Amino acid sequence: MACCKCAEFRWADPQEPVWTDPAGGKEYCVFHAPKHLKLDLAGRPLSVDEFNALISERIQATVDLEDEGARCDLRGVVFPGDICFEKACPLPAISFHHARFEGAAYFREASFGGAANFSIASFEGKADFWKAIFGGGVGFGSTNFKGHVWFTDASFLKQCIFANLKLEPEIELCFVRASIGPEPIYFRDCPDLRKAKLNFNGVLNVANLHFVNCEWPEEHGRIKVAVEDELGQLQATRDFYQRMKRKYKDEHNEYEASRWHIAEKEAQLKLMTQRTRSLREVGREALAGLVSNKCRARLQRAVRRVRQGKARRAARVLWKIAGQWALPTFDAASERMTRHALRAYKLLSGFGEKPVLALCWLLLFVLLPLLPWVFPGHYLYYIPLLREQPTAADGFWGATRLWMLFWQLLITFQAALFGFALRNRFRR
Repeated sequence: MACCKCAEFRWADPQEPVWTDPAGGKEYCVFHAPKHLKLDLAGRPLSVDEFNALISERIQATVDLEDEGARCDLRGVVFPGDICFEKACPLPAISFHHARFEGAAYFREASFGGAANFSIASFEGKADFWKAIFGGGVGFGSTNFKGHVWFTDASFLKQCIFANLKLEPEIELCFVRASIGPEPIYFRDCPDLRKAKLNFNGVLNVANLHFVNCEWPEEHGRIKVAVEDELGQLQATRDFYQRMKRKYKDEHNEYEASRWHIAEKEAQLKLMTQRTRSLREVGREALAGLVSNKCRARLQRAVRRVRQGKARRAARVLWKIAGQWALPTFDAASERMTRHALRAYKLLSGFGEKPVLALCWLLLFVLLPLLPWVFPGHYLYYIPLLREQPTAADGFWGATRLWMLFWQLLITFQAALFGFALRNRFRR
């Protein structure tokens, strides 16, 4: 009798059984036997290395056929321990359908010359596809990953489909600097993405990366991948959010573009908060530069040129000294103003994506002038585009008039934010 799994998966070359299940009487070959029952035909237990050597022989036999249509059949195989598919041996078209990897699976720099099928496969340990090259189509349908999955620097030259992935919570799914060829990568029906630590930073050709009916991890109602909080990853994560927003804009998918827009702006705000230095710190560094030996030498040079009647050259030196202090301070102040403006944009309209929030603020700004102890004069004076204007008898001069003009501009600005947010909502 042949192995029951060889018959189930329709192997072209059924293997002789090496173990019989006493409970059901089913017979299993060395490839399909449980991990602790890997035996040779004489009944001798095989080590992990010996079993891996059998796998290598089976792959090499397919390669030796020199037939582009030949496929190495490893369907249903149980790998008892760690296995490494070395780059020195290019892989033919191969099927790991329903295979079970009990240890780590290393496909580092592996070259898949044909189609690769990992559907319903189970990875009990990590799966490492670092710098792997997928020359044919790849399928990961209903694949179960219980350890970290790395496609770092991998190249996908043909279409790849990840469908209904089973991911354990907190595992890392990494596609850093992965290269996507002319044919797309699809993620379909993958709600478990929200539980994983996703990292798509530096992916090439994001336009060919498609997510259909997938759920991204969220925090406070916005997309946020876990790698965003890791040291040194915020800038790259912000760039990925930005590229995803541009991708959906190009596809005219305004709903997804809106979600990625909020994620991008939140990351940008966090990035600016980390980078912005206090004015006091910048001022101290600038003053330290002014009293440095280099600066003293410049001042002495300027004094000498003044005495020599070269006032224009002395002015240039003094201008450089002033710029040494003023420019860093100005840059720091500009960064702080930009950060505060971005925070206001979030507070007043949810980055231009929440019209209800913008309307609430607009109504508040319109109604606040009803408070006479804060807003002197007539209520309508503070509402823009109305004919009611204060007269000299009202005493609207100086600070009071500036306060009125400021409030009119504030209402106008908030009305524009409301219109912008409302437009974005209807475009979805």
